[in-house]
Amino acid sequence: MLSNHSFNALLKTLEEPPSHVKFLLATTDPQKLPATVLSRCLQFNLKNMVPAQIIEHLQHILSEESVGFDDESLALLARGAEGSMRDALSLTDQAIAHGSGKLAADEVRAMLGTVSRTKVLDLLAAIADNDAKQALAVVDDLATHSPDYSGALDELSSVLHQVAIEQAVPGSLDESLPEFARLQSLSKSLTTDDAQLMWQMAVASKRDLVLASDPRSGLDMAVLRMIAFRPAVVISESAVGLSEAPPAKKSEPPVMPVETPVNPQQKASSSDSKARNTPANTTSDRVGTRTAAGAAATPAEPKHDDVAVKPDDSSPEHTTGTAGEAVENEVTLAGVGNPATITSETANETSETKEAAKYSQAAQV
Repeated sequence: MLSNHSFNALLKTLEEPPSHVKFLLATTDPQKLPATVLSRCLQFNLKNMVPAQIIEHLQHILSEESVGFDDESLALLARGAEGSMRDALSLTDQAIAHGSGKLAADEVRAMLGTVSRTKVLDLLAAIADNDAKQALAVVDDLATHSPDYSGALDELSSVLHQVAIEQAVPGSLDESLPEFARLQSLSKSLTTDDAQLMWQMAVASKRDLVLASDPRSGLDMAVLRMIAFRPAVVISESAVGLSEAPPAKKSEPPVMPVETPVNPQQKASSSDSKARNTPANTTSDRVGTRTAAGAAATPAEPKHDDVAVKPDDSSPEHTTGTAGEAVENEVTLAGVGNPATITSETANETSETKEAAKYSQAAQV
């Protein structure tokens, strides 16, 4: 990448280029270019190359240069380039120097530090056979070469991805792959549920690898989890039979009737109308009700002795059958709060009764 002073010097040439000069600027970091340069250029965003295109181009170059190679080494270089042809050519030059003038899969794998895909396929085959002993033996073999355990889970998830694609769309695998035959065999031995569940476990185990006591134990537990949680029975339409009728749907429970809510105002009006239609029983009932209402409205105070009101035995209230009937029997008022008090209306009735008694005595005299 040029410095700011170099870009400023180039800017004058870009503004007034000669007629016989064409500038081609290629970079993977266009955001680092000054805005003045970007505004005077046409931008073309190039896509990443697929591994098959990289392999084909590397085969052409190596054939012209008369350099020996094998298909697995080219596949490793194409995956390591991650869609960049420039990175693929750089890795190829390093692999040729590392392999003494030729490309070999073992040398390329040792240079890149990747896990052998053959070992990963052996591990997946042991998991498919539910053979925990063989699976742990393959992991032990991987551990002798001091591999990247996170990279081993990456390779395992990559293989399961290819298996799942082959199961979903048969014939989609590239026949030029060195492991084409083994991938097809695994796609037939594993069910769709197995491939999906194992892929999910491989991805989740890579995330949890840093939480394990050591990376080796994390890989061991991921392999044992794939074997332990593999579905025992998979129910499909072919196993059940298409001729059988589906199970009957359960009857729905009966719907309970919903009561219409009553407005509180209607309830209050109906209770008032009932109270108006009910006649008053006796004077004593009215006295007791009013007295109780007065006692309830009075604030609470220390309890006093009961108060008893008795009419005079000598008074003619017992002989007259009019107003004296209101206090015919003694009225006992419970001492709740203040001493029970008689309302003003009851007091007026008592005074009228006494005056009537006096008049009657005067008339007799």
